[in-house]
Amino acid sequence: MASQALPTRVRTASRKSSTPSRRQPTNNGSRFAGLSANTPFYNGMLGIAMWFGRFGVIVPVLALAGGLAAKKRIAASAGTMPTHGPLFIVLLIGHRRGWSAP
Repeated sequence: MASQALPTRVRTASRKSSTPSRRQPTNNGSRFAGLSANTPFYNGMLGIAMWFGRFGVIVPVLALAGGLAAKKRIAASAGTMPTHGPLFIVLLIGHRRGWSAP
């Protein structure tokens, strides 16, 4: 019997995989190396994003604080937890350290 050579797989340059192979480095942002972000469009859009990122958080928090400050105070009742005793201090410190019950 004559031995036949098994066909070998030929790799071509036109074949590209959607998943990175072991030889391909992962994308670490170097694909944006040619992007020049110092243009009026990018400066304006980044400024607007920073403005919304800052005031988009501050305004609702101040609205919530104003709503809580405008509420009328009510008298303490039987269901009110006192905040001047040692139990409140232990519960507060225990909660901040993660000792609270699940």
